[in-house]
Amino acid sequence: MVNQTVTEINSQLTSVNNQISAINSAATDKNGNVKLTDAQQTTVDELTYRAGELNSSLTEIKTMGDDKDYTFSLSPQTGTYAEMPNPPSNDLKNITINFLNGDIGNKLHEIKHGYQVLKGDIAFSVTNGVVSCNIGNGLRSNMDLEVPAYQRQYSYGGLLTGWQTPATGTTQAAMNTMGGFTGTTNQINTSYIITNHTQITVTFVKSISTGAIGKPLY
Repeated sequence: MVNQTVTEINSQLTSVNNQISAINSAATDKNGNVKLTDAQQTTVDELTYRAGELNSSLTEIKTMGDDKDYTFSLSPQTGTYAEMPNPPSNDLKNITINFLNGDIGNKLHEIKHGYQVLKGDIAFSVTNGVVSCNIGNGLRSNMDLEVPAYQRQYSYGGLLTGWQTPATGTTQAAMNTMGGFTGTTNQINTSYIITNHTQITVTFVKSISTGAIGKPLY
């Protein structure tokens, strides 16, 4: 499955680089000088960002595979939501990475979290046989983990779309129901479209991770 993921990334990386080449070619005059319009430059800059993220994902996947202490396993999931479960209490370095089956961007998002474990940004500990997940390396909140993960997810397809709703079964969805928000205009039910990595901010991630419109629980 790792080899398949690497192939998927390389295929998309080739596509992105081909798009950059095509824009530069179209903007090349008869003397061989590349003169990009502002719009073309903006597009090339964004494609270059995505290529950088995709290359970083390849490097991180190799680093994870080469590590002698941790074992990382990819596990495709059905449904609309996937997250990395806590490892077994007797083997905190045995990491399963769940991802939505067929969604390569989501897979790269979750692999990013796996790499965060390797770096120590996510740390697991055991108390009385119970595994807990903690934020490490002096990071301030889980937003410091999620923003780069969503940026990585975006980098694959160059687009993130969805609905600003808490997932069914989550604490926030239950709280919305108790408060009479569910199914009303007080609940987040607006769509979002991300077409540039600079749109992926803490504010954005909070808006798709927490409760009612404009009132993230942070």
